[in-house]
Amino acid sequence: MSIGFFKSLRTKVIPRRVVDERLDLKELYKLLWIYQFKGECNPDIAYTSYTVTAEQVIKVLTPVKYYIDSRFDCADFRAICLVKLAFDGGEDLYSLTPDGTIYNLIKDALTGFKFWIKSPGNDSMCYYSENHLITFAVIEYLCGVYHPQEIFAVEGKTGEEHKRIAKKRILDWLDLRLKYGFSEFYSNNYQPVDIVAIATLLRYSKDESLNLAAKKVMDLLMLDYAMMQFEHSYAGAQGRAYPHNNMNCSIKNSNSELILDYVWDLGRVNHKTYFGSTAWLFTSMMLSKDEHGKPFYTVPEPILEIGRNKDEGIFKTSSGLNLSEMKEKSLIGLSDKQLMMQLGMGALTNPEIVNNSIDFMNKYGLYSNSFLKDMRYLNIGFIRKAGLLPFISKAVNFFPNGMALERANIYAYRTKDYKLCTLQGYKAGSSGAQQTTLEAILPGGIAVYTHHPLRLDKVDNGAPSYWAGYGVAPYAVQDKNVALVMHKIPCTRVFLAPHKVVKFTHAFFPEELFDETLVEGRCAFCRCDNTMMALIGRNPLEYIPYDAVSAAVANGLLKDNTKRFDLIQKGRKQFWIYELTTIEEEGSFQAFIDRIKSNLAKQQGDMLSYSTKGKTFEVKYGCSFKINGQKINLEYERYESEWIKAARSGNEVKITCNGQYSINLRG
Repeated sequence: MSIGFFKSLRTKVIPRRVVDERLDLKELYKLLWIYQFKGECNPDIAYTSYTVTAEQVIKVLTPVKYYIDSRFDCADFRAICLVKLAFDGGEDLYSLTPDGTIYNLIKDALTGFKFWIKSPGNDSMCYYSENHLITFAVIEYLCGVYHPQEIFAVEGKTGEEHKRIAKKRILDWLDLRLKYGFSEFYSNNYQPVDIVAIATLLRYSKDESLNLAAKKVMDLLMLDYAMMQFEHSYAGAQGRAYPHNNMNCSIKNSNSELILDYVWDLGRVNHKTYFGSTAWLFTSMMLSKDEHGKPFYTVPEPILEIGRNKDEGIFKTSSGLNLSEMKEKSLIGLSDKQLMMQLGMGALTNPEIVNNSIDFMNKYGLYSNSFLKDMRYLNIGFIRKAGLLPFISKAVNFFPNGMALERANIYAYRTKDYKLCTLQGYKAGSSGAQQTTLEAILPGGIAVYTHHPLRLDKVDNGAPSYWAGYGVAPYAVQDKNVALVMHKIPCTRVFLAPHKVVKFTHAFFPEELFDETLVEGRCAFCRCDNTMMALIGRNPLEYIPYDAVSAAVANGLLKDNTKRFDLIQKGRKQFWIYELTTIEEEGSFQAFIDRIKSNLAKQQGDMLSYSTKGKTFEVKYGCSFKINGQKINLEYERYESEWIKAARSGNEVKITCNGQYSINLRG
């Protein structure tokens, strides 16, 4: 074994963050609000920009600077707030301390920050997921704009140099999104971070070429929200999600729902006075005007109309890249653009990428980063020199291989009564990802979804865990209101998996939120207003008792401890079938129950068949989907719908809905 291997084993891992109540961002958001609306009063803020004192400002900013200086994970989410505060507060803020105390506090935090994973210094910040990549780059660019002549501490470069470096990285990130879409596709949790970063750039950048590209990507994000929203919620099949993103998808204080509420004027929030989350940086940009009195960004009307439309609609989209495509597109290597694509996908140990990952780790000394520390065990010199790592990764199928966010083909069916959305045939049998394979959204934004838990511990709100992501991915397919999900749960854990294999799957099926519920044998039924849904399993479905820990993960959504919500199906081989409908279509809840019970659902080996309303669905695990004998294509163009069309490698997205609009994806 090489010296490098032993040296990497001895590297001390740096903590990701600390728990400290002083680090709550709410007080910082108050400062952002008063300097966004100078001199105005907010009923929830005890001071204005005219009455705030130096002591109050310093008390808020000191722990923020401590967090940024310590380079804890998510320090970038605080730093982007400081950037906004610097631009908006300016002389009014700094005049509170004529000796320069406040000015220097903000300046030192920002000019001493580490903006990119390649830069000198060890820490455990996450630089490389898609949302962090753009956030760090925007912070660096705008810090360079604000302090062009200052020498920045980490690399000894001027702000002007950092501005030029960051502009290239921003343009690369924007170009990747325009060409290939988002790896963190339709993420309730992380697309708002992209939106906030781009909004901050549009608000304070004066570079027209940069802003033009940023507006096009913002159009794509708004198009995502237009397609995937239903009942105040932005949820469904997702690239990265946590339990609260799925369970609480319609709660008004989540970032995605605040964005929906503002853009589509849903009237749930007073956006002039609200300041309680990072999404407010987007709405504050939208509320602002440039020096000519014009908005910095306007959502195109045809995109707004797609979000407003209540007609039945099918949206087929394809987002991201498969690792097998990366070499052909020259996206494997150590350049910033190559690394942003690889790391934005969360790809580290996969056969196509593992050698490059180890080269990257060794070149920049990254084994102290807690997100990357386990890569040290692959840094074995003679194995690398013999070129065996890719073969070992493929043969053993490391647990982290499943984390890579590869190309997703997403099918969403939306009516005025419900939405059902599925990742079509996505990475069946892979392990340990944060994806949501499918989700139904019922009236009121009530979510129902199933998955295979990674672990039994219900406390952690992360993913993959008990309520989000998965231990092992199913093979899932959908046609309109019917989805079929096949699970193969392995007997033993995948290599490097952190937990033993959980021997059941389960559904979030909350009695408390339904008007009617029935669980009987292999079937579960619910009704919400006019909408009804059936879940059919291969094996009996059974509720487990109300669990306070899981209810707490649901973040206040569930309160009645006499109502159950965790619906279990045991068995190593199993399926779940979703079917949604309405009272108008069925006549009554009981008529729907009777019809579903008479339907034939049968699994033999790797084959599942289901017949309903004149259609027979046939699914072969990991292989194919047929309807009435006809094979269904599960690979989509970039956009396929009545209102939106774009080829997978096309140059333009064409939108036709109460008008026409095009997004140029090249140049």
